[in-house]
Amino acid sequence: MTIDRLAEIILHNYPQSPVAEKVRVALGIKGLPWRNVEIPRLPPKPKLTTLTGGYRRTPVMQIGADIFCDSQCIIRELERHRPTPSFMPTPDAGLMWCLSRWTDGPLFDLAVKIVLGSAGDDLPQDFAKDRGRLYLGENWAEGLKQANVELPHLIAQFRAPLSWLNQQLGDGRPYLLGARPASIDA
Repeated sequence: MTIDRLAEIILHNYPQSPVAEKVRVALGIKGLPWRNVEIPRLPPKPKLTTLTGGYRRTPVMQIGADIFCDSQCIIRELERHRPTPSFMPTPDAGLMWCLSRWTDGPLFDLAVKIVLGSAGDDLPQDFAKDRGRLYLGENWAEGLKQANVELPHLIAQFRAPLSWLNQQLGDGRPYLLGARPASIDA
């Protein structure tokens, strides 16, 4: 795929999205200008799903007529679009992508369960229903109750990986893989 390197980058997202924040930080690491299109936090998102062919998650990046969904796909395209500064400041690109998959997958899902479980009845019902289905399955209401009951255990599970990340930074390095930011730092 050939992408117009001068085409404007448009990020379809909403301000509260932690996944969109990762991409916004990545754009900052690259020093890339971009335009913001704010989308609804909850479905329906008819303009977005028309653009993406049904994909409803946030964020979505547009460069010219090309559409990129999923933060990992977006970050890989940003690296192709603007190779310097690189998201891979060390020769350990495989390690960086592996860590990224872990932080964006199991670690993020655990964080979501903690947030949903700790909010309990304070969650707006429409938000709880939408995100509950995504992260807790069709029986999301029971899943929310279970997450609330298991909150101490979920928090304990979250502490261990955060301590590993803290240990990695313990030698004084400013970023997880060294002196320059990688996509994992976003």
